Amino acid sequence: MNFRPLLPLFLLFLIPAFQVALFFLLGPEPIADLFTPQFLFNNDNYRGFPKLWAVKDALLHDQLPLWNRFEGGGIDIFAIAGVRFFGLILLQFLSPMETVVLLGSLQTFFFLLFFYLLTRQLALSPYAAVLGAMVWTYSGYHVWNLYDLTLTGTDLWLPFLILCYLRSQQSRNPLLWIGVGAAAFGLQALNARPSDFVYNLIFFGGFTLFHLTQGRLELPGNIRQVGRWFFTNSVMLCLGLALAAVLIIPLADYIVGSHRFTSHAHWIPTNYSAFSRIPELFLPNLVASTGSLFIGLVNVPLLFMAQWHPNQPLRRFSWLMAALATLCIFPFGLFDLLRLVPPHQGALVGFRFFPALLLALGILTAMGFDALLQHRKQVPESAINTLFKHYPVRWGGALFIILLAGVFFKPTFWSALVVAGTALAALLLCHISLVRQNKTGLFPLLALALMVGYYVANQGDRSDGPPAERFHEFFDPSTHSELVAFFQEKLNHSSFRVYSFPNALRYPSQLVNYGIPTIFNYEASQPQRIRDIQEEMTRGVLPFAFFDIGSVRYLIGRQGTGDGAPPAWALKRYRVVARLDETFVVLENPTALPRAYFAEAVQVIPEQAEQMRWLRWQLDGMGRTVMLDHHPTCPDNPTLSGEGQVTIVEDSPNRIVLKTQRKKAALLVFSDTHAPGWKAEISGRSTPVFRANYNYRAVCLPAGDQEVVFNYRPDKLTQGAEVSLLAGGVLLFLFTVSAWVGLKKQPDPLDASR
Repeated sequence: MNFRPLLPLFLLFLIPAFQVALFFLLGPEPIADLFTPQFLFNNDNYRGFPKLWAVKDALLHDQLPLWNRFEGGGIDIFAIAGVRFFGLILLQFLSPMETVVLLGSLQTFFFLLFFYLLTRQLALSPYAAVLGAMVWTYSGYHVWNLYDLTLTGTDLWLPFLILCYLRSQQSRNPLLWIGVGAAAFGLQALNARPSDFVYNLIFFGGFTLFHLTQGRLELPGNIRQVGRWFFTNSVMLCLGLALAAVLIIPLADYIVGSHRFTSHAHWIPTNYSAFSRIPELFLPNLVASTGSLFIGLVNVPLLFMAQWHPNQPLRRFSWLMAALATLCIFPFGLFDLLRLVPPHQGALVGFRFFPALLLALGILTAMGFDALLQHRKQVPESAINTLFKHYPVRWGGALFIILLAGVFFKPTFWSALVVAGTALAALLLCHISLVRQNKTGLFPLLALALMVGYYVANQGDRSDGPPAERFHEFFDPSTHSELVAFFQEKLNHSSFRVYSFPNALRYPSQLVNYGIPTIFNYEASQPQRIRDIQEEMTRGVLPFAFFDIGSVRYLIGRQGTGDGAPPAWALKRYRVVARLDETFVVLENPTALPRAYFAEAVQVIPEQAEQMRWLRWQLDGMGRTVMLDHHPTCPDNPTLSGEGQVTIVEDSPNRIVLKTQRKKAALLVFSDTHAPGWKAEISGRSTPVFRANYNYRAVCLPAGDQEVVFNYRPDKLTQGAEVSLLAGGVLLFLFTVSAWVGLKKQPDPLDASR
C-alpha cells in the first residue's frame, strides 16, 4: 500500500499530537517554557481558569453550567468559558488545564486540516497546502490566542465554510454541501464572539461574491446563477444561526443587559452599553494605540512568488483582502517592517480583521510555494535570485544586525535573533536547492524555519516572568499554603465570601481554584448592577454596607503599610485574625450577614440611582434592614423579625435548596445575585422572586417549616433550544433529501477526478 499521499495529513496531525503527548507525559511544568504559554499563561487565563473550575463543579452536579452565584452573569459562564461539546465531556474526566490543552491542540489540528482541504480544492499541491496551513494556523494572532478557545474556535471554520460554498457550486449534489455548510456555520456561531463572527461573515460574503462575479464589477447576466448564490448563502447562514440558537438567544439577551462593551475605544465617540447602538456590532476594537503583525521573513518571498501562479480569482481576491485588512488594521496601512520575523506574536490588541488578513496571506503563501514546485518555468530566474539570495543577504542581514544590537538593550530580543537567523539560513539554502533543481529540500527547510518561529519567538514577549514560575504562582497551592488552608478550614463550618484589597493578591480569582468563594470571581462582564457594586467597592466609596449584605466575612491584605495593605478604615472597623505565609493579613468582618436570613425591617426605594445613594450613607452597616424596589405583595403579612433558622442543604450553580424553621410568616433574603431567570418554589408552590439590597433576592415565606428551592431556568434558553431542535430537524431533512438525490445522479466528476 502506498502511504505517500497520506504523508501531508500525517504532518498536519504530528505537531498538535506531539504537544499533547508532551503535556500528558511530562505535565505542564517541565515544558512550560516550550509551548505552554500559548495555552495557559496568557494574562486572560487568570480569569478564564476559575470559570472552567466553576463549569467543572457544575458538571459534577449534573447541571449545565449557566450561573455565577457570586457575580451573576448567567449564560456568560457557559458562553465564554471556552468549552463546547467535547469540552463539557472532557471536563468531567480531566482538569480544566488538561481540557484547555487538549482542546487547543484539537483546534490547532482542525485549523491545519480545514485550510489544507480548501487549498486542495483549489488544486494546489499537497505540500504547498501544508505550508500555507502552517502560516494560517501558527501566524501570531492565532498562536497568541490559542488559550482563547472562543476566538480561535470562530476563526478555524472560515476556510471550511469557503470550501463548502465552492463544493455546493460545483457539485452535482449541492444540497449535501449546503447542509454541511449550515452545520459549520452553527458550530462557528456556538464558538463565536459576536464581533469575530461578523467580521468572518464579511470575509466569507466578500469571497463568495468575488467568486460569483469572477472579479468583475458587474453581476453575471444569468439570473439563475445569482439566485443559486443567494439561496446557498442564505440557507447556510440562517440555518446555521438557527442551529446555534440555544446559545445565541440567551447570550444576546445577557449581553444587552451587561456593561461588557461600555467605554471601549471606537471610531464613534459615544458611550453605550452592549449592542444598544448598531455601529458597535461592526466597529469594535479597531482603534488602539499599538499593534503589530508578524507575517514572517519566510513568508515574504513566497508571497511574491504567488504572482507567477496560474491566474485564478482567489489570488486576486487574496491580495485585495490583504490590502483592505491592512488598511483597516494599521493607521497608515503599513506592516511593521522592522519586526518581520516568522510566526510571532500577532497582535497586542484584539483587531478583528487579523483572521481575514492571515487567511489571505496563508493562501498566497501556499500559491507561492506551489509556483516554485509545479510552475517553476514561469518564475523568472531574476525573481528567484532576488527573493532567495539578495533579499536574505541584504535586507535580512541588516535586520539581523539591528536585532543583534537590540539584544544589548532588550534581552528578550534574543528569540527574534534566533528566529531571524534561522529564517535567513533557510532562504539561502532554498536558493541553493532551487539553483540545483532539487525540489525535495524546499518544504522541510521552510517548514522547519516556520516551526522554529512558533516554538522560539513566542517566548520572547513574556513581560510577566518565566511561565514555569507563573505556573507555580497560580496553580500550586503551596505558594499560598497557609492562606488556602485557613479558608478551607473555615469553610467546613460556615458559608462566607472573601474580598481581596487591590494589589493584595496578584490575581484574586485564583482563590476559586482552591474552592474559596470570593466577591470577584471571573471577569468584568457582569450585569450592570453587580458591576456598579464592584466598582464602588474597588474605589472604597461604600465598603461597609456591601461587605455586610454580600456575606463578605474575611478581607485579605498585605502585611505592612505598602501597596495592597489594608486601608486605615478597614483596620479600624475590622479585627485582624491571622497573619499567613509571611505576606498576608486576614481581617474578619463581624457584621457580615449570612447568605440567607430573615428581614427585620424594609426600606422601599424605587429608583436605582436613589438606592445607590442611600447605600452610600449606611456607614454603620444596614443590619437586617432590606431595601426593595417596591412593597412586596405577600399572601401572608410577613412578621419582620430575625427569629427562626435557615439552613442551606443544597448549593449548586443552578439550584439552591434552603430549609427554614420559623413559626410566623417572614421575608426571606438570599444574598446571591438576582436575575430574571431565577424561579423560586416554596414547598412545591411557585412564588415570585423580588430584587433585594440592590441586586440580591428575596421571597415571601409562609408560616411554619418550609423548603425553599431556587432554580435557574431562563426563558430565553428554552426558546433557543426549541429553535435549535426545529433547525436540527430541517437539517436532517436536508441531508435525507441530498442522500436520495445523490443515489439518483451520476457520481460527482470532481470526486472522480481526484
